[in-house]
Amino acid sequence: MILAKRLAHLFQALDASDRDPHAPLLGAWLIRLTLAFGWHRHLDKESIFSEPILLDSDYVRYVGELVPTREDEDGDTVIDRAAMRKLGTAGIEKRLLERLEQLEAAINPKLPLLRNSARLGKVLGLNRAEVGVLRFAVALAAFRRFHAAVAAANQPGGLDHVALAVAAIANVRRALVVKALRPDGALHRAGLVRVDAAHRAGHDLETRFDVMGRLPHLLLSSQLTTDDLMAAFVRPVVRQPRCTLADFPHLAQDAATLIALVDGALTTRAKGVNLLFYGPPGTGKTEFAQALAQALGARLVETPAQDEAGEPIQGQERLRAYAAASSITARAERTLMLLDEAEDVLPTAGHSLLSLLGGDDDTAPTRGAKAWTNWLLENNPLPTIWITNDATFDPAYLRRFAYAVRFPVPPEGVRLAIARQAFAGLGASDEWLMRLVRHEAASPALLAQAAQVARWVASRPAGKRPETAVSPLAAAERALSASLALLGEQGVPRLPAATALDWAFLNLDIDPEQLVAALSRQPHATLCFYGPPGTGKTEFAHGIARALDKPIVVKRASDLLSKWLGESEKAIAAMFREARERGAVLLLDEADSFLADRRGAHAHWEVTQTNELLTQMEAFDGIFICTTNLVEQLDAASLRRFAFKVRFDYLTASQRAALFVQEAVRLGVPRDEAEAWSGRTRALDRLTPGDFAAAVKRLRLLGGAASGEALLHALREEVVAKGGPRQRLGF
Repeated sequence: MILAKRLAHLFQALDASDRDPHAPLLGAWLIRLTLAFGWHRHLDKESIFSEPILLDSDYVRYVGELVPTREDEDGDTVIDRAAMRKLGTAGIEKRLLERLEQLEAAINPKLPLLRNSARLGKVLGLNRAEVGVLRFAVALAAFRRFHAAVAAANQPGGLDHVALAVAAIANVRRALVVKALRPDGALHRAGLVRVDAAHRAGHDLETRFDVMGRLPHLLLSSQLTTDDLMAAFVRPVVRQPRCTLADFPHLAQDAATLIALVDGALTTRAKGVNLLFYGPPGTGKTEFAQALAQALGARLVETPAQDEAGEPIQGQERLRAYAAASSITARAERTLMLLDEAEDVLPTAGHSLLSLLGGDDDTAPTRGAKAWTNWLLENNPLPTIWITNDATFDPAYLRRFAYAVRFPVPPEGVRLAIARQAFAGLGASDEWLMRLVRHEAASPALLAQAAQVARWVASRPAGKRPETAVSPLAAAERALSASLALLGEQGVPRLPAATALDWAFLNLDIDPEQLVAALSRQPHATLCFYGPPGTGKTEFAHGIARALDKPIVVKRASDLLSKWLGESEKAIAAMFREARERGAVLLLDEADSFLADRRGAHAHWEVTQTNELLTQMEAFDGIFICTTNLVEQLDAASLRRFAFKVRFDYLTASQRAALFVQEAVRLGVPRDEAEAWSGRTRALDRLTPGDFAAAVKRLRLLGGAASGEALLHALREEVVAKGGPRQRLGF
């Protein structure tokens, strides 16, 4: 019976070798660990706590049965203590050494673990001790039975024990291993293998290694080349840039600063140069990064966001992959690193709090990992561009970025240029494109996506298109509206603007061209636009933003007022902060609620809101515009804060006649008929551009044949609705 069991153990070890080519290597390592830690000693003494490791089934699977055994009264195999005393420790050591020689002779030097770890070591410049740590840690992570065999020894996992184990299997001095295990060692810096320096209760030898999740799969791949190994951590960005820095005129100052900064960093090979690109999705952050690299004549590489199986790499695992990529490319010339979706890597302040409260947060690092992340940001060898939609990271990380660029939705002029390029060849008119780009949320990515929809529709063979099929441009418009709806925005307006913004139809007490020229020279001013409703105050503010090629931030009282004490003041401060970050014109529409005479205030919070607005106005270094219909009710002290107080009045007689002709023609009225009826507008002395917009919109909705008489009648109704006389209009 005993002989049969011994033969079974022998065949089991041979079977392991046949099925796993790494078995001889792992068996040799187990013997080296046995000799180093003395697991073979005192086998002649009884123990009620554990079975000797040399009888453990997983150990025997790799090494074979080397100690004398017998069958006890229960039929179990136990050590033959008498035979063991006769054999002695020296005899067991002799058997172990003989078996070690046999196993090492059977080791294939081209084993994937040996070959691939050597390749990675060469790429990273690792020494023998560091390669030994890498191999031992990966073996424990990859080979379940090997891990179980080591665990059976119940070997404490202090740092000195870890160093002794690696020194034994790699045949190097223990002092070199201790150095390799340090937090500033190459393995830890590259994020490949970490060893917690503090030995905690319950941490045995086999549990002390923290291995990058993808590493075992990589190092055990049989067909892996050096290029494959490097590509797993870093790859060139091969997408051709679709634009240059000139396509980002709204970021021209940032681009100039970045070129100087990054060129200096590349020239001096400075460490810890981190750039943060953040803003809403689809605003061109990645394209800008590519254009920046192109302008610098630099190579742009990135850390893959997916592993070899196509599974996403997230959280600390991806950060470790980035660390490995940084180590691999550390000596590369004129190279920039790109890390997109940085919110998957660096935890936000809110996530850190969630982790502290016991929530589930895969990205939140431990205290040691956070210190390592900070070290990584300060010492990464290549300038790195971190891209994110949300930059609410832990302040400890934010302060380590050398430069940050906020990417707003580009100004309307830039969006129009992008739309023209995207829809080229599709027959889109500028008027149609303007309807698309007038929407503040129509980002470059959404415009490009809508254009792609149009091209797909247009690619259908003519014979397969039914007469009722949607046109390519109509499909693009619907697709854009659907995308905007998903983002919580209104869709593209179906009707063109009733009255195109033409400053010739604004009746101001200042030349609008002169005002815009002044703001172009000095884009720092406060302006109060006042006058009757519909006279073009809001439209002119938008026109100023377009003329200056700036985005515009529009707020109304409903956006800022809150029933909670102090929240309105916070919203006012946030409004100015948003405009400052975006470099935008700030428009506070219908500002009466905030600028009313404080002597009539009934509550303390009404005064504090006005004070907050005035304080923010004085500190704001951009263009701030307020509009109001009730200037006579405004606080005198508030009005003094405005450099320009611009009155908007009703249209003059000549403006009314000219605007009537323009809008009638747009409705389809023959020009001669429109001109004949235009003189009747002289009697409507309280008309505004807004009245024309409302009248035209109503006529379009009603349908039917357009006429000069119908437009004149609609305009008269607008005047009457405002309290004007119901005059007879005719020849």
